Amino acid sequence: MKTLTGFAYVSLKVAMILSVEAGLFPLMCGWWMDICSYSLFGTVWKDRQSILYKIPGTMTFLHWLAGMVYIFYFASFVMLLREILRPGVLWFLRNLNDQNFHPIQEMISLPMSRQVRRFLMSSMMFGTSVLLVVWLPIRMIQKLAPAFLPYNLTLSSSIGPLREVQLELILLHVVLPTLLEYSNTKAVMLKLVKIWSSVSATLL
Repeated sequence: MKTLTGFAYVSLKVAMILSVEAGLFPLMCGWWMDICSYSLFGTVWKDRQSILYKIPGTMTFLHWLAGMVYIFYFASFVMLLREILRPGVLWFLRNLNDQNFHPIQEMISLPMSRQVRRFLMSSMMFGTSVLLVVWLPIRMIQKLAPAFLPYNLTLSSSIGPLREVQLELILLHVVLPTLLEYSNTKAVMLKLVKIWSSVSATLL
């Protein structure tokens, strides 16, 4: 009986952590990206709320998808940094290429309090990165070129307010994969990160 109870507890614990990390966390990232990009399309929360009431499942899935894609590219950028920076600089980020990294085993062995702390730290880190990557550039464009934004895209659709979502899908599924596959993006990014690291180290 005790063995069965322990197995049920471990299964429930792993299922709950997987649901949070693969379901809730990308959804939070997607919605946070959407909120930070309101000024890009001149939308407000009421517009998103009206769309959410009309098609809640589609909106939830699209925000989850956007969050998953952002997490993937963020992890790819971290792996790129590990190729340049010396070992130990990014000690606070898990190395996905580490042969000793076993996520399921960590879910089982680590206590829930540590899992909650890790989730909160990841939320703060990704939330800050979205501010730096999405919100801050939009604000800078608004200050330097006020007439440039908001961006209006007209597409023939039965649901008019989805034009921003359609643009995001085109960007995520067509533009970015094409750039990564058919250009020397990685080499350019490596060179840019090396220059940035050298300049930052010199200033510090």
